[in-house]
Amino acid sequence: MRRIAIVALIFALFCSLAPVTSSISVRAQGSDPYASIGLAHAADVRVAASPSGVLIEWRTSFELDNLGFNIYRDDNGAQILVNPSIIAGSVLRQGTPLDSGYEYQWFDAGGTGYSRYYLEEIRLNERNILLGPFTSIWSVNLPKIRQAKLITEVAAPANVSAEAEGPAGVFDRAAPTPANIQDQWAIAAQPGLKIGIKQNGWYRVTQSEMAAAGFDVSGDVRNLRLFVDAREVPIEGSRSSGQLGAADFIEFYGVGLDTPTTDTHVYYLINGSQPGLRIPVFGELHTEAGSPTAAPPAAIMPVRSSSNENRHANLIRKRNHAIASPNSAGGFLYEVQRKERFLYFSSLLNGAAENFFGDVIAAPITKTLNVNGLQTGSQATAQLRIGLQGASNQTHAVNILLNDVMIGSLTFEPLAYSEQTFNIAPSQLREGGNDIKFVKTSVGDLVLFSYARLTFPRIYRVENDTLSFTLRSTQSATIDGFTTTNLRVLDISDPNAPQEVHTIVSTGGSGYAITVPSSGAKSKVARTLLAQPAESFLHPASISFNQPSALNQSNNAADLLIISHRNFMSLPNLAALVSQRQSQGFTVRILDIEDVFDEFSYGSHTPQALIDFLSRARSTWTKAPSYLLLLGDASYDPRNYSGAGNSDLVPTKLIDIGGPGTSSALETASDDALADFDSDGIPEIAIGRLPVRTAAEANLVLSKIVNFSPANVPQTAVMVADTQGSYYWNFEASNEQLINLLPANMQSNAQRVYRRLEPSDSATRADIINKFNQGTALVNYSGHGNVDVWTGAPIFNNSDAMALTNGNHLPLVVVMDCLNGYFVAPNLDCIGESLLKAPNGGSVASFVSSGLTIPDGQHAMGQRLFQLLYGSQPIMLGDATRQAKLATTDLDVRRTWILLGDPTLKIR
Repeated sequence: MRRIAIVALIFALFCSLAPVTSSISVRAQGSDPYASIGLAHAADVRVAASPSGVLIEWRTSFELDNLGFNIYRDDNGAQILVNPSIIAGSVLRQGTPLDSGYEYQWFDAGGTGYSRYYLEEIRLNERNILLGPFTSIWSVNLPKIRQAKLITEVAAPANVSAEAEGPAGVFDRAAPTPANIQDQWAIAAQPGLKIGIKQNGWYRVTQSEMAAAGFDVSGDVRNLRLFVDAREVPIEGSRSSGQLGAADFIEFYGVGLDTPTTDTHVYYLINGSQPGLRIPVFGELHTEAGSPTAAPPAAIMPVRSSSNENRHANLIRKRNHAIASPNSAGGFLYEVQRKERFLYFSSLLNGAAENFFGDVIAAPITKTLNVNGLQTGSQATAQLRIGLQGASNQTHAVNILLNDVMIGSLTFEPLAYSEQTFNIAPSQLREGGNDIKFVKTSVGDLVLFSYARLTFPRIYRVENDTLSFTLRSTQSATIDGFTTTNLRVLDISDPNAPQEVHTIVSTGGSGYAITVPSSGAKSKVARTLLAQPAESFLHPASISFNQPSALNQSNNAADLLIISHRNFMSLPNLAALVSQRQSQGFTVRILDIEDVFDEFSYGSHTPQALIDFLSRARSTWTKAPSYLLLLGDASYDPRNYSGAGNSDLVPTKLIDIGGPGTSSALETASDDALADFDSDGIPEIAIGRLPVRTAAEANLVLSKIVNFSPANVPQTAVMVADTQGSYYWNFEASNEQLINLLPANMQSNAQRVYRRLEPSDSATRADIINKFNQGTALVNYSGHGNVDVWTGAPIFNNSDAMALTNGNHLPLVVVMDCLNGYFVAPNLDCIGESLLKAPNGGSVASFVSSGLTIPDGQHAMGQRLFQLLYGSQPIMLGDATRQAKLATTDLDVRRTWILLGDPTLKIR
């Protein structure tokens, strides 16, 4: 039996969600408005008793950082934990598409009609929350039971929990420093082929793949040049001159990328004006790489065959004269790593580092690393390196066991990230699977698994005909276990300058073997090599055409920039919007987000490219942009760890708000941060976003904007307010102050929907929907909220928003609560998104928050917004929202309020 600590909390906080069940006991924590900003708090808890036991069902709104739940049964004062381990919450179900929130069921065979129940919510970063007691109703026949999964039953998704391996140091190797950005601009300005690489290895791209992507394959292959990070890398080809034929190809060594926003390294193939680099034989020098600047191509030379077979034959002849060094290496250090990324820890404030981790160490967990080719008897020291992330506000302590033997422990500060290396004897390892067990030592402690990396001595023997290995320059090595004599060995010590290596092929103990001679040069740095069959190659993750662009040039000009995902650029309603704005005097430019990546991040998917581009455009363009419309959704999961799909079409900037370990701590979206060049929370460009994922959604939302006319909309205002309860802020009074800032005709026609004055929450909901559907120019809500609801009841949710039928009577919706603008969740639309995407009504725009803040700064901003919108002269939405933020000094309010709509739209 486990004792329960009743957690004191306030449900009536500005951003919290008050459960609808009346029997929940609540204790106040004091006057601190940030004391308990809640997000998940279970609502609509139902308990049904039957002759066979008791069924507990509960529903939550959208949850952030909800690890799961415990259920306690109270039998005559004895409180018993019902579930054997934590019931898995939202952080373990992030790939599940949602219409609104989550539902759970748990059946307790030991319960009776006299049992009472408590529901404990377990949250990353924060104190647990206890709800109850709940009493049961009698039900002879229970509904079909879908028992919720326990945390111990939720396995890491296969696509984000995998092993990687390579020679020692491969995972710590620093990314190559990109060349001068001007060189990348020259590459981006030329038509070319973009080749996406996700893992290190030898790649082949065929002529048919090039042609299918739109690349010109009629040039002389001598002038084919390949670049990555604006640096030229050498290639091999199936011919050395003339045009590529249908059976031809190029090959090269590619290197993957691992950043918080992408796993794809982009290589650019161009038809140059001079011969490109080719992979030399070890000891030969590259010719000097030329500038990537475009120029007329050289004349095409007659076709001269130089097949891989001929090249291989020449290499075999040279290998026969290669001499092995008498100083033969017996083994080398090798690494195998398991890294998991599927659990999103949204309240972790860790700057630019990613907030995704692996399994929760709430109960003991085991990770297995596979060791192949273990060099037994080696005198080298093996090492195990562990990375863990603290997820609770207490000192963390985790014991580490390797193959059931304790090797040490990690002890670290609350909410900190910790890495530690343990030295181990090779004799502690075994060929095949090696089990690493993690056992927490403190009750209530929560720790997240990040990675485990094992470094061990390995013999020179291949697995599956391939081996990447290291070798001192003065040593030779014989690698056994190949099934073919047609082999390729590359020196990849510099991955951007690989070289072919002469080897000696012989019959080995298990198939064929190669002997790699010493390099002949004395160096303290070991060489890194790759041995594999000559006809073994990888396929690129993506192949696409590079449309030339020159966004960096100062002769560009625009008042309104529209940066779009490529899928939406040819939509008729986008063309209509551009034409409409041009007729109003705007200079408009539509840009492909891929062009921004090409020029400002060497092709990598990252919001930093947008920041750097907008800064340059604002400071150097002939006409600097004043307005920016982002056409496409964004996501806190740009690498699709959650499996919900790729929705990071036009990225936003993820920022940290609140204080570490507090209820307001959150990583969230800030579009304004993309153009906030002086970091004061006010963008230098007025920004709006249409967070659409499909062409159909984009066309619908664009049509609302193009066809919007204030004359079609009744000039009334609907003012909705939550109940104050014990909270320090009076939402009704806030609304009354805002009503006084409306024009006289709108003041007299203002329609109030105050939850306190309604007969029930269901009546409040019906009143809000009805007034939306009647048509109004403005809807304002002040109160508590979450991503997909107003209040915890709720009195309005995103499903209600999608079902609105107000036609073309589209209002501006202004919301003074939390998270209604949290548009970056990959599996759920926020209310702001749903209002825009509603097919038969909704809104033309909304001004909503992606963060957790308190009313003081919100209300100051809201008052200024109303003054600007309803002043003597009509004003564009982007100007009004940008200037309104100057009225508050709350930096988090400034950075997290998002305009979901067109910044050049006028509502009157």
